[in-house]
Amino acid sequence: MKLYYNKLGSGSPLFILHGLFGMSDNWLTVGKTLAESFEVYLVDLRNFGQSPHSEEWTYPSMAEDINQLMTDVRGQMADGENQKFILIGHSLGGKVAMQFASMYPEKLEKLIVVDMAVKEYPMQDKVFFEKLHSVRLEELKTRKEADQKLSAIIREEAVKQLLLKNIYWDETKKLKWKFNLDAIEKNSSSLEKTFSIKEGITVPALFIRGSNSNHVLESDIP
Repeated sequence: MKLYYNKLGSGSPLFILHGLFGMSDNWLTVGKTLAESFEVYLVDLRNFGQSPHSEEWTYPSMAEDINQLMTDVRGQMADGENQKFILIGHSLGGKVAMQFASMYPEKLEKLIVVDMAVKEYPMQDKVFFEKLHSVRLEELKTRKEADQKLSAIIREEAVKQLLLKNIYWDETKKLKWKFNLDAIEKNSSSLEKTFSIKEGITVPALFIRGSNSNHVLESDIP
């Protein structure tokens, strides 16, 4: 699948993968800073942002998308076939990055995983999907109405703002989600599980933990 991306700066190539219900724009500020030293690729994963939608939504399929994008980028470089990449993944993107590292370690110089551990994360909020369906965007007339609807069902302001960024006007002048809600909900149970590691990951890796987050616990560090 051909993914949408935004390229910034110049230098060694560095890819950034966003988290669940996110998109490449979430990393624009960080990307601009890193672009002072790297050629940064801010990527929309399949079913998010401006990338195509698909009913298939698994870690291997998303990792294969990244492989295709890296192959395309390599083809545009003078010595592309020997080029290695730095891959940063946050949350869901962190699992995709680890899946990629297990499948294509020879293509990575470094792996950076942000606020995600090597473990399963059971879905504790199945009701969340019911809440999103209840918004019924296509029936709303303004973005302000959407804001009000989300404010009534989402307590966390940061989560609400993340969702608001995912609302757009389609060609029929109706509000829609940028993400593929049906595919995400349908595959959510399989995404709870961790990615598949057959022989471990030997790529040099850095894990970054959010101090106010409970995604990476002390017990996960060993």
